[in-house]
Amino acid sequence: SSFLPPPPPPPASSPPPSSTSLRSSRLILDVRTPPEFSEVRLRGSVNVPAFLPGQFGYEYVPTFLDDVEGKLGGPDGVDDEGGERTLLVVCKVGMRSGAACRELETRGWRVENLEGGMD
Repeated sequence: SSFLPPPPPPPASSPPPSSTSLRSSRLILDVRTPPEFSEVRLRGSVNVPAFLPGQFGYEYVPTFLDDVEGKLGGPDGVDDEGGERTLLVVCKVGMRSGAACRELETRGWRVENLEGGMD
């Protein structure tokens, strides 16, 4: 049997896969706490906490949806390429961002949860 040589590496100008999945036309909403956000963040992300530490663990921020719309406007905007805006929602492990996505969808946002979070 014959073996084919491995394919050549991609040209140096090709963006890495991670940067294409976080394209600039997508808004990145980080729903972690401000201290978590200040430690490490995705470039271009906006921080609006969905949950904050409370007496019994993390508690939902009742003004979350209004806070998002105060920073980003409404869900009906268009991106730089003329398509509908999509929020990529991130947190540490994906639990808070998943819950935030469900809340955002009630206001008509197109959302995508970064599964597995930033860890």
